[in-house]
Amino acid sequence: MTTQITWTCAECKNPIRDHQGNVGADAHAAGDYLSAAAEAPSGGTAAALMAGPRPTRWEAYHHDCIEEDTRRYEVGVQNLRTYQQLAAATGHLMEKAWFAGTDWKRILLAKAGSMSTL
Repeated sequence: MTTQITWTCAECKNPIRDHQGNVGADAHAAGDYLSAAAEAPSGGTAAALMAGPRPTRWEAYHHDCIEEDTRRYEVGVQNLRTYQQLAAATGHLMEKAWFAGTDWKRILLAKAGSMSTL
């Protein structure tokens, strides 16, 4: 039996059924984050690093809970229901130039559950 990954809407906090929502991140903001990080002086203080730009956050939303945004890169939750699908999506996303400017690792660790100690 394959474990099904559940997605919860960041806005209404209810589960998202297939074809009723996406997991998305602002691709332009992720690119901006990478540019800012590349321009930041190295060797800064911990406080300066913490005050700097943060990676772009991935969130899951129902279609009805968020306005359409052409800057957001989205993956339908129906394509992220199994660990195999999550791994395939990760491979696809890694090909995007802006992807390293996101917090996808947070998604992977949260959805891995008990596997996060491997």
